[in-house]
Amino acid sequence: MGENEKQRESTRQRFDEVAASYDTRFVRMIDRYEEMQAIMIALIDHVAPAPRRVLDLGTGTGEMALRILDRDAAVRVHGVDFSAGMLSQAAAKLARFGGRFTTEAADLARWVPAGDPPDLIVSVLAIHHLADADKAALTRRAAAALRPGGAFINGDLVKGETAAEQAAVEALHLGTMRQRGVPEEEIRERMDRHRKHDIPARVSDQVRWLIEAGFSEVWTPWRHLNQAVILGIR
Repeated sequence: MGENEKQRESTRQRFDEVAASYDTRFVRMIDRYEEMQAIMIALIDHVAPAPRRVLDLGTGTGEMALRILDRDAAVRVHGVDFSAGMLSQAAAKLARFGGRFTTEAADLARWVPAGDPPDLIVSVLAIHHLADADKAALTRRAAAALRPGGAFINGDLVKGETAAEQAAVEALHLGTMRQRGVPEEEIRERMDRHRKHDIPARVSDQVRWLIEAGFSEVWTPWRHLNQAVILGIR
């Protein structure tokens, strides 16, 4: 097993361990998490109105899928994740939607789309766990999977374009956690996990991967410190 695979397996195990407490404990480490989700949902009306089939890559506990399913009674969401614990949480949370929400256990580094082309692909705080080469390859597969005119909306952690920007963004992010009253021990644990499990990419690289994959329109409609929403229209 190569280093990337070992890191991925370590990350998968970590998500299995924290799945039950993720929504209550871990999300509060992410500044403006709700704002990012709301922006992504609002964008759907502009880039993929009335989608009927949605892929949620790295669905986690199903928070984005929940918002999409609540928004439109005709939509179906297929959630892909490599953590059995996360998929279990998502299935329980979204049980009331019955067959409108389905799941697939798969590592995004090797996931291959199947079935009818989706109208929309979304991802929230997931793709940054992949090595950059795997991110670029996933972007190409997402482009190939979408129907013509479909959209890919990715809300994720990003790193600064330069070392100076990265240092400033990280310091500001630490400040926001302290302002929200997150204890210093939890902050240290969060930053240790971040350095061990996260591989955020620059916005410029992600924009380039989308363009190279064949997306005709590429935007970055929202950015806050180390988070961004980046989208492409096929």
